[in-house]
Amino acid sequence: MINPTPELPVLPYGTISPEFENLLTATVNKADREWPVRWKDLPGAKFIVESCARVTKNTHLSIRYLCADKPRPDWKVEFALSAGPMVRSLVDTVFLLVFLFEDVPQRHSWYLRSGFRESAEELARYKEEYSQNSDWQDWLTGFAQGVEEVRALAGVSMADSVNLEALNYWPTPGQMRKSKKLTPPDQTFLKHLDDWFYREFSSYTHLSLPGLVMRSSGLRPATEPEVERVRAWRVDKQRSDALASALLMSLAIMSEIDAACEFGLHTRLRYIWRVLAEFLGAAKNLYILRYDGLLPSAGT
Repeated sequence: MINPTPELPVLPYGTISPEFENLLTATVNKADREWPVRWKDLPGAKFIVESCARVTKNTHLSIRYLCADKPRPDWKVEFALSAGPMVRSLVDTVFLLVFLFEDVPQRHSWYLRSGFRESAEELARYKEEYSQNSDWQDWLTGFAQGVEEVRALAGVSMADSVNLEALNYWPTPGQMRKSKKLTPPDQTFLKHLDDWFYREFSSYTHLSLPGLVMRSSGLRPATEPEVERVRAWRVDKQRSDALASALLMSLAIMSEIDAACEFGLHTRLRYIWRVLAEFLGAAKNLYILRYDGLLPSAGT
């Protein structure tokens, strides 16, 4: 008979958390203070990478809070069921950085110019709907000022800003994975991420049927002890999966940044990869597939 509540893996989070969270802070600080000289004339690229590091740290700590073992005031274990979409945002960030770092000068500009187009199109939609409404005028003016700031950050000229269709959209993760602009190793890696992380956590975000079942099954009331035991196990399973995946994706993000920017954190990152690889098959697979080769070995 199949056991409906098999034993869940025990993560050594208490052992690695001080070093792991120090690495999150170190990555933010180095992106802020030690931006590579070769990209010193690309402040927009610095903004992207530093922002990704800051968001990753905040997202990881938020997921850690939601998936905590120790109760806090007003905290419920079921809050962990909301962590899946946050993990998906970390997977998105890995895709972004892999694609960006293949050609920082060209792709950081593409990313920023696409962002300006999206902001300008959103402003146009609001103006079309509310420009005749006096209650919206101050808000529209403030929004327009924000869009102008994005235009300046993106380096879009006033002439180019009136022809938004000439500004290409930034690709989605699926488009990146299939892009002929990627090297074969990066394509292989992004396919692995798509198959084993992105699809699952996207279903939690978009609430396709599998995601809806997973996120709601632990919220249904149970009147029988055995049903309650299964329900509680499902919550713990998603809690475990979310925290483990957040660890892996946050570690992947830090590794991508360190490898591209040469911040010197590679030995510390390798240590965390190796510890996690002893407990999680997914960590071992990622390490072998990419990060054993991407991060310099000790002494190099």
